[in-house]
Amino acid sequence: MLAAASYELTRDEISSLIDIKAERVGHDLTFVLQQHTAGTFEDFGRHAEAYAFCDLLDADDAAFGAA
Repeated sequence: MLAAASYELTRDEISSLIDIKAERVGHDLTFVLQQHTAGTFEDFGRHAEAYAFCDLLDADDAAFGAA
């Protein structure tokens, strides 16, 4: 059995990954953060990876307040 890999990401790296995933489906970081904060999850299937990265940020992260 292989050992599980563990990764540490900075807040900026997480934000960058959210932005990359959002841009691939035609949206931006702000759109995804707004949807995640509101709990509306528009077109969830296309944004699932971006929303998953949002969950890695603290709920009181400044990024959610700016969105």
